[in-house]
Amino acid sequence: MELKGTYTALVTPFKNNKGVDYEALKKLINLQIDSEVSGIVLFGTTGESPTLDAYEKHKILEIAEHLTKDKINLIIGISSNNTEKAINEIKGFSSSSAKAFLVGTPFYNKPTEKGVITHFTKIANQSYKPIILYNVPSRTGTNISLSAIKQLCSHPNIVGIKEAGGNFDYISKLMLMRSSKFAILSGNDNQTLPMMALGATGSISVVSNLVPHEFDLICKYASSGRFAAARTVHELLMPLMNACFEETNPIPIKYMLSKIGIIKNTLRLPLCSLSSKNKKSINKIMSEYFCIGE
Repeated sequence: MELKGTYTALVTPFKNNKGVDYEALKKLINLQIDSEVSGIVLFGTTGESPTLDAYEKHKILEIAEHLTKDKINLIIGISSNNTEKAINEIKGFSSSSAKAFLVGTPFYNKPTEKGVITHFTKIANQSYKPIILYNVPSRTGTNISLSAIKQLCSHPNIVGIKEAGGNFDYISKLMLMRSSKFAILSGNDNQTLPMMALGATGSISVVSNLVPHEFDLICKYASSGRFAAARTVHELLMPLMNACFEETNPIPIKYMLSKIGIIKNTLRLPLCSLSSKNKKSINKIMSEYFCIGE
């Protein structure tokens, strides 16, 4: 698997009674397949993974494997601040067809650099699939240091990073010191184009739930050196990309998907519905982009 292009961090559609809406899930996955993105990521932050139980994860994975088989790649998100729990969760997916695991930095504990290196190394040693690091200090409270990445990227089973720190000095240095096999993916939609200009190979995206084909054009154009064309699409999508983070992700993207009839606007606590103020501003953006009423 080449880590390049658009990987959609898939939302988890819920019914009004909070159960998983598996029919809406199929519709959403098929939209990604039809748009020919590189793949989808299950059980990430965007998928509200902390609120999913083991049965729901099993069922979602079963559906995703059936629909994506031989079409697009599948990545499974693993996030835990307990190293052994993360390893056990990976082992629980031992029969899956996933191409890789996206593993987040431990949250809340705030481990030292040594702890971060040991955490990822132990997981990579015991994982039967490649590992992609996920650096998102705004969520976890811990930034993976460049010196830690320098050690980790030499591990044969650690193949890349989803970088969502937003620090371009850090990103530039990361590009220079990484190994040749180590891929860098943007973790922020609105930074995908500048990151690809620096050497990133794609993005794990939120807005691509809504506009997968259009967002993937940014990655396709940038990867072929057509930066003027990529910038045109980037500018077109900027209002949608920014709208996705008016409130905590995935609150806005689920609202936007509900506006075009893909899913219901249902979240699980502790996440709650979009505020009236932000609904108004997002409705205006949606009406201009999709030609629908506010």
